[in-house]
Amino acid sequence: MKTKILVVSLTLASLFVATSCQSKKSEDKKSTAAKVEAPSAAVTKEEIRAIIKSMPSQSEVIKLVNATGAAYLAGFTNENLKTENLLTRAEKTEALGAVLFDMSYTHLYRQVEPFNKLLKISESLTKELGFEELVESLKQFRTEYDKNKNNPAVLDTLFEEWKIKVKQLIYSSSSVKDLSLVYCGGVMKSLNVISYLTLFAPQKEQLLVVLKNQKALINSACEVLAKSPGDADISKYLQNLTPINKIFQSSEPLTTQSIEQINKLTEVLAK
Repeated sequence: MKTKILVVSLTLASLFVATSCQSKKSEDKKSTAAKVEAPSAAVTKEEIRAIIKSMPSQSEVIKLVNATGAAYLAGFTNENLKTENLLTRAEKTEALGAVLFDMSYTHLYRQVEPFNKLLKISESLTKELGFEELVESLKQFRTEYDKNKNNPAVLDTLFEEWKIKVKQLIYSSSSVKDLSLVYCGGVMKSLNVISYLTLFAPQKEQLLVVLKNQKALINSACEVLAKSPGDADISKYLQNLTPINKIFQSSEPLTTQSIEQINKLTEVLAK
């Protein structure tokens, strides 16, 4: 009888030890996973930043468009955007990217009224997104802009310096998702503007060259989004960008039909 009791006791003890070991191993695995996850997120954000930095800036793209002699498109920007109609954070970050492109576009073409409207919209969006430092930066920029509104050379310098600051603040205060969608929102707006101009402006051949050169830009946008495959908003946006990227990456030359398709596909995403 004593022997049986001893065996049972030993069995229970061994089960307890095994369970404890398994529990400890499980906890160790969770701990390891947690340790790995944090650096992984940081690396992904840095990778995204590297992709963005390797691509032409919004100003560079707009200057190429302007160099063709293309006229400014009145009413084509998001200057009348109602931010209250943007229901999700993803929609707001996409819109911010498009608005920042529009600001560069209107500034280069010296469209003061649309620029001021876009400036107010960007203030609203950054406030709603919780980018407090960027909100303050916008206020400071507006003050300096108003002081120097009659001095184009100073305004150019102010705007270029402010855009550099915007990039730094968005990178430092945003999540991987925010950074990705702001960038892609700007890319979509630039493609929408260039494709529209290519279809209807007199300088069609020159603009076609500029549009073809956006091949790497759209591919970079898809590459950025592909780094966050587990996010529903990112996946949806990537799904919308994929057919646009296929047109650009195709060995077939761009035609009026394919340019119309690019313009149609980017129209909804750019607003």
